[in-house]
Amino acid sequence: MEKNQSLPNEKNGNSCGHALSLHLPIEHSQFHVKSKHGSLSFEEGPDTIVVTVGKQLEEWTLGEFECVSGEMIIVPDCQGSRPSYSVELKYSPSSINHSTDKDCKTISIIDQIILALIITFLYKIFVHTLS
Repeated sequence: MEKNQSLPNEKNGNSCGHALSLHLPIEHSQFHVKSKHGSLSFEEGPDTIVVTVGKQLEEWTLGEFECVSGEMIIVPDCQGSRPSYSVELKYSPSSINHSTDKDCKTISIIDQIILALIITFLYKIFVHTLS
C-alpha cells in the first residue's frame, strides 16, 4: 500500500450522500481511497469487492465508520481487443433521511438492471458485427 496526495480525478463532495458503495473490478487495477486523514492506494483484481462507506452510514453510526471516496484506475489495453471497465454500485436505504440531498436524482434498481441488460445486448451485437 502506498500513500498518495490526491485522487487523479477527484470529485467535489459525495454525490447523493450514499450509505455504501461497492466497487467491482473486472481486471487488475489500482484503487485510490481519500479520507479526512489522507489518501491511500492499493492493487486489487477481479476477485475483489471494495466497499467504501458513505456520508449516510457515517452519520448513522455516529462517526464509528468514516466516510471515504474511492476511485478505480484502470490502464486501458490499447492494443488488445478487450474493453476496460469497472462497476460501482451505490446503496442508500430509504429509511435514512435525505433532507440534505433534495436535488439528488435516483434511478430505481429495476431501471438500472434493464439499462445494464440493454447495454450488454448492444455490446454483444456490436462485437458480433465487427467479427
